[in-house]
Amino acid sequence: MSLLRSRGSTVLGGVSRRTKVAGVTLIELLIAMTISLVIIVAASGVYLLSGQAFTSVDSASQLQDSGRFATYILRRMVQQAGYEDYSEFAADFGRSQSVAAWSGEPTCVQADLCGFNNKVLTVANIVAGDPGVTGTLSGPYYTDTLVVQFQGQSTINTAANPPVPTAVPDGSIVDCSGSPIPSNLVAPPKRAMSVLSVAVNGVTGEPELNCASKVVVDGIALVRGVEVFKVMYEVGDDLTDTAGTGGPDGVPEKFKWVRADQVDTLTITKPAKSTASAAVNAWQNVVAVRFGLVLRGDLNTAPVPAAPVTLYPLGKDLAVATDPATTYVPPLDSRLRRVVTFTVHLRNRGSAFYRE
Repeated sequence: MSLLRSRGSTVLGGVSRRTKVAGVTLIELLIAMTISLVIIVAASGVYLLSGQAFTSVDSASQLQDSGRFATYILRRMVQQAGYEDYSEFAADFGRSQSVAAWSGEPTCVQADLCGFNNKVLTVANIVAGDPGVTGTLSGPYYTDTLVVQFQGQSTINTAANPPVPTAVPDGSIVDCSGSPIPSNLVAPPKRAMSVLSVAVNGVTGEPELNCASKVVVDGIALVRGVEVFKVMYEVGDDLTDTAGTGGPDGVPEKFKWVRADQVDTLTITKPAKSTASAAVNAWQNVVAVRFGLVLRGDLNTAPVPAAPVTLYPLGKDLAVATDPATTYVPPLDSRLRRVVTFTVHLRNRGSAFYRE
């Protein structure tokens, strides 16, 4: 038996058989391409969703960190309001010894803590008693202004007899710009001032929680992306003589939440010997401050909402139609947003600067 090969045919036992050629049809090729395309599209979708999820999680983390930092700064400033250096070596240049020297000054220069509803004020505005400008900024963004004053703390010259404070701050008391404040060494006391509000960055166009002080009068940015900064005040009315002293005992019995423009109008009992104005007395009876902020992330950090979303920076119970941004509807964009709401109780509340 002989085996011969010739041009694609095989001769076996004198019988010629043509070899079959393997391959795919056009239909099979199209089906394979379609399946491959589906797999590629699915893989691309998973990749894009993973990237979006990472961006959203990263932005949420940044907003959470910004919220924590804003809370820390504002809490520290409010708790320092009215602080006086009562160390054993300090001279007694307290606020109660300087009421006469402060008389005639604007309310916010006299009070330990005060504010302005829907207003932006500089340090110069506050010292001069100017009204400032509207707190509705380009964007629009909304801001109140909070003003906090306090004395500082210095290192002690222990070589002197008796030891005395120096003009060098010990760093334990700082203003909102981070500048250390020394003890007050002269009367009337020259206190530190922290002024907090929203300002728009002239380069980036981003709204920022801004700090101005007597040290940094032009202000510095503290927290980026703050669209709304709202403040309300809990006022206690001291009416009862529970101590049997023949006058108010310094313990507030009635509480209510009011805006800054309402505090000045409150009639609150003050010690009979106090020479402070009714407005200053009202601010000195603020016992707590409530903050409401709306922070935003960068573009493309969240899906664009299908419909407007209403935010309540101070909570629904404190939202009023006449106060901008207590009911805040942000624009329909791709920014992730976070509402930060918290309350701070004052440590150094002093009723009308009066001390026996």
